[in-house]
Amino acid sequence: MAVSIHGNNGFITTNGTAAAPSLAAPDTDTGFFFDTNTIKATTSGSERLRIDSNGRLFINRTAQHASSSEKLSVNGMTSIQFNSTSSAGLYIFNEE
Repeated sequence: MAVSIHGNNGFITTNGTAAAPSLAAPDTDTGFFFDTNTIKATTSGSERLRIDSNGRLFINRTAQHASSSEKLSVNGMTSIQFNSTSSAGLYIFNEE
């Protein structure tokens, strides 16, 4: 893993992969890796989380499957607990 310190940009590293992330934990296949304008997280050598250049968050999903306005995309069983004193509420749609 090559890491350099740059005066204007902070740390600079290689892109890496899911199996060999550029910023790794001690077990070497867990950490963060990068693509053009994308941040990705990996565990056990598999991509688990992605933030793309549009600010969309993908969990256990590597490509968007619905509209481009979707900001959160989760693949798999999902549980969300929401406590709010606001009247705005939380809306969940199942489009599978």
